[in-house]
Amino acid sequence: MQSAETLIKLVRQRVDALPQRGAIVEADARQWIDHVVGEFGDLALWHATRAGGFGGSQIGALVKNFAGERADHSSAHDIVAGALLRRVPDESNGQMRRGMAMEPQHRRWFHEKHSSDRDQPGFDLLSKSVGPRAWMRYSPDDLAYMGEGNKQRILIDYKSPTNVERASMVAFEYTCQLHMGRLVCEHNGLKIDGLMLSQFDWQNWAIKDDEVPILAELDELIVRAGDQYWDCVLRGEVPSYVGKPRLKDEQEMREKLGTAPLMLARLKAMSSVIGSHVERLEEVVKPEIAKRRLGRNKVVLDGISFSASPKFTEAEVLGKLPTEVFEALPLFGNATKAYDDKAMLKKLKELGVDVKQFAKPGSVDADALYEALVAHGIDADALMGEQVSGRLDKDLVADVRNWFEREFAELLPPKEKNNAEQAQADAATDGREGQEMSSYALRPVAA
Repeated sequence: MQSAETLIKLVRQRVDALPQRGAIVEADARQWIDHVVGEFGDLALWHATRAGGFGGSQIGALVKNFAGERADHSSAHDIVAGALLRRVPDESNGQMRRGMAMEPQHRRWFHEKHSSDRDQPGFDLLSKSVGPRAWMRYSPDDLAYMGEGNKQRILIDYKSPTNVERASMVAFEYTCQLHMGRLVCEHNGLKIDGLMLSQFDWQNWAIKDDEVPILAELDELIVRAGDQYWDCVLRGEVPSYVGKPRLKDEQEMREKLGTAPLMLARLKAMSSVIGSHVERLEEVVKPEIAKRRLGRNKVVLDGISFSASPKFTEAEVLGKLPTEVFEALPLFGNATKAYDDKAMLKKLKELGVDVKQFAKPGSVDADALYEALVAHGIDADALMGEQVSGRLDKDLVADVRNWFEREFAELLPPKEKNNAEQAQADAATDGREGQEMSSYALRPVAA
């Protein structure tokens, strides 16, 4: 760790060597250097170097703004302002820190999964290279030999998002990032046979790998977008934010959406009517069932079954029973302990404390507890209730669905013949951030 004074001098040298230095206001440079050194320490040197171009994580936003679309996570305005040192780098968030920490393990798992070999010489060359434009900066995650005989060189990007979409589509900005990496590789003599995004799926503790098609027209868009916005940097001009286009009139939406709004309106109206009838019938059925204690039992009635979950304040109920009775009760489900060990360890150092107050929530079998209360002459129903819930018979659900689709076919959208086409249409229209492929990224390169 270098002293702040030394680090400021070194960062200043890198800032003064930037190709856009003539467009950077001196006051902005001083403020930026002080902040970045104070906030990031030695990493300030990396940030100063990074300001000399556009990185892979930025190019997708530039391409989208160049095409008149808002980007998912950044903007040409902020990126250009950052290159002109008018905007300090964002602090690393939890997702970014998690990705950096996980990357070495992610890489090991990836190579084990695919029996692939890292192209270390190619990776080292790529780490120090720029692309066909001086502003092209790319920090690779991995470069590997894969496929039959490990003869294909694949460029890989590792991500550790909070949630991994199970659909096979890859976010457009990730696609741009890998495409610019490919341009940098091939400019430096490294032929790339394929692109791949590998995401660590925390929920399922597995890696999800998606091949990214090479899109011929995307290469040109990346260069054109980068050139335009780098010219802005060299001129010291920050572009305006790209906003959503204003709605011209309702006819515009009618032409775009066709009959979908009418079908939606009718189905929502039907759902409202059906929902009111469901509530009315539940008010008849559930209170009657609630007059009986179900315990572990299930009531099956004409296509719907009802069960109940315990509903009570555990500390209040346990307070009614002697400690030895509580300790003799069987545990609930997978519970292995009746007490919170840490809380007991602390309190047991004190004499005369009733250990029932440290009972682990949900650890006691509710039926056994109910019977114990009754056996000790306590009004169990005043202390313990049940939450009744119903589950539809799956065969009945299938019958109703078939009837509904037959009787109300005119209200429903037509079924797609191609599942892949349907998934792409859904992702393009459901508003999920980061899942759409823009209309200007059209076809994969022919094999």
